[in-house]
Amino acid sequence: MARYRRNKSSRGIVEGLVGLIIMVSVIASINPSFKAELFLNVQFLFLVLVILAILGVLWYLLRQFKEEKAETAMPVSSRRPSPVHLNTKSRTSSALPAAPKPKPSLTPTSAPLPAIPTPQNFHPETPEYLAIQSLQPKPPVVAKQIWNESILPSIEWKRFEVVTKKYLLMTGYEARETKIGADGGVDIRVTKTGNEGFEGIIQCKAWNTYKVGVKPVRELFGVMAAEKVTRGMLITSGSFSFKAEEFAKGKIMLISGAKFLELIRKLPEEKQQKLLEIALEGDYRTPTCPQCDLKMILRKGKKGKNPGSQFWGCVRYPRCRQRLVYKDQV
Repeated sequence: MARYRRNKSSRGIVEGLVGLIIMVSVIASINPSFKAELFLNVQFLFLVLVILAILGVLWYLLRQFKEEKAETAMPVSSRRPSPVHLNTKSRTSSALPAAPKPKPSLTPTSAPLPAIPTPQNFHPETPEYLAIQSLQPKPPVVAKQIWNESILPSIEWKRFEVVTKKYLLMTGYEARETKIGADGGVDIRVTKTGNEGFEGIIQCKAWNTYKVGVKPVRELFGVMAAEKVTRGMLITSGSFSFKAEEFAKGKIMLISGAKFLELIRKLPEEKQQKLLEIALEGDYRTPTCPQCDLKMILRKGKKGKNPGSQFWGCVRYPRCRQRLVYKDQV
């Protein structure tokens, strides 16, 4: 009911003001002199209101300045409300408010922090040192590479000759390779220090896709007869045919890839590792041109019996037309 009355009284005031404005407007439209006098009165009233507003702002600013000056003159303790003194005798502990929990201090204390345990803090035989060592990341274990059945078949013919020569040097022989090009069926010539009558010739065949037949064995035997050499050896990374083995009996020593690997493994471990580094150094798979002593490139045949087949060709083609069989095509 009270809310309705307040709304009714407010509405009456607004209606009264609207009626007054309408009445003044009607009188001003009828009487021009009243209109001029009313305009002057309104101007005067507006000017009075502006002056009062300016005075009010100045008074407010002066009051704020005095309050700030008074606050700066007060001591620090007077600006804070005085604490309420509680009489512990007259009040029970249940009426007291719960004390706030102390917050942890973030400022560093004067006491030094305990040293972080590191291997340098402990003796190597203490359990603490061993515990820290067990948490340290361990380096990955790299498998040591050794001679196996896949190494000799994977190296190209020139590298196979180099490995054979190094093996002979490690076993006490003096070995020298023949020049690149037509070698007359001889790849390495062998002598022995202190034995002037010892001389041998060696032919190397890095053949892995098929067995070494009797023809290379006969050719080597013919060279031995022409040069009057009694010691000859034909060594391959693969194996020999039955006819080759039958022809070589009592004439030429044949060393297969498996036998050569067995001989290498009889060397001291240091020499084995050195020979392995020589075998696998750099590009040991791409064959070398027998005529130019340069690494060959893989080409595709455009003509012939098998167009599109791949083979190893010399980089100096067409000046050099040497080619070798690509193993995957055999």
